[in-house]
Amino acid sequence: MKLTRKKSILLLEDGTIFKGWSYNQNFTCFGEVVFNTGMTGYQEIITDPSYYGQITILTYPEIGNTGFNIEDNESKDIKSYALIVKNFCLFSSNWRMQTSMLDYINHLKLPVIFGFDTRSLAKYIRSKGSMNGCISNEEFKISSLANKLKQKPKMKGLNLIQYLDNTKNYKWANLGETLLNSHRLYYYANNENTNVNIEKKKNKYNCLKICVIDLGTKFNILRNFNKKDCFVKVFKNNIKIEDIKDENPDGIVLSNGPGDPLALNDEIQLVKEIIKLNKPILGICMGHQLLNIAFGCQTFKMKFGHRAINHPCGLYLKAKITSQNHGFSVDEISIDKNFIYINNWNFNDNTIAGMSHKILPIFSIQYHPEGAPGPHDTDDIFIKFINIIQLYKSNNTIRTIEPIKF
Repeated sequence: MKLTRKKSILLLEDGTIFKGWSYNQNFTCFGEVVFNTGMTGYQEIITDPSYYGQITILTYPEIGNTGFNIEDNESKDIKSYALIVKNFCLFSSNWRMQTSMLDYINHLKLPVIFGFDTRSLAKYIRSKGSMNGCISNEEFKISSLANKLKQKPKMKGLNLIQYLDNTKNYKWANLGETLLNSHRLYYYANNENTNVNIEKKKNKYNCLKICVIDLGTKFNILRNFNKKDCFVKVFKNNIKIEDIKDENPDGIVLSNGPGDPLALNDEIQLVKEIIKLNKPILGICMGHQLLNIAFGCQTFKMKFGHRAINHPCGLYLKAKITSQNHGFSVDEISIDKNFIYINNWNFNDNTIAGMSHKILPIFSIQYHPEGAPGPHDTDDIFIKFINIIQLYKSNNTIRTIEPIKF
């Protein structure tokens, strides 16, 4: 493939302009400009549904070294609107690689601009706050781009889940089967030269049925339950409560997802109905926020959010390093502490990172225990949830329980 280097610009809504480069296809893209400081995991980041609607700055200086493979995606296709990187690797190489990053993004037409001092850009966003922006390699008239940018809605108040491809319920077997049975295959999945490792997992489930409400779920959440031999079924976000009752799951997981949780009126009502089922519930990221809203709490838009794989969270003198990706947080002042116990704090800025209900078998976390990308300090969350389900099934009754601590 012959590469053509093109001049590109980034225009922020405050009028700041950054200049860089891009390859091949023309594009003009608008979205909220955010940054992620992780050193690894670019594939997981751009396929994470929580990045929908966002132009993502990656501060690690070299992106694309290890290419792409079918096993590491967090959804069926790219969800981030665009990438901003410092150096773009043209010669990907890794023993697990199935296609180069350049081939992958060109096939799926992901806008990528490079040649920026991304760490300086991240510091600017951190100072000024996340804001809308525009990247383009085909239009350079600033006044025209600025007028178009002004017409784009802010992230606050946006319901982005409605635009995700989560319109069907499905049973989770493993990543390979899910992708190969999908109608939206990667172009290299049918390539005879591609080595796609599809593990045929035996039916040795431990009789626990987990229902995941898909608000933009990451595949690694499903993988973690599958590895622990749970039967996992994923429900679309507009599922009827009667369908959940008919499924009669042992536990319910509210997944991560993009946008403003306060804009999800239908989903908030669904969560209120789910709470009435008297089932163990785990909320992750967006699911954490929706659970708290259902209990009467409020959320607020953060200045620049948490998007990294090194956030220390915990309680008192105990901390674990967590992976995070969110721009909204639960407001501590709005929490009814007669019923809600805060069991996790983010030690960087003292925002709430986790809670448990003092009576019901319900808890939630703001971070990502599946850690993709990121550390595995908190992957025991899945074991804790399974233990709660088993304890609840053995008692088969609602009773006052000790707050869940980590």
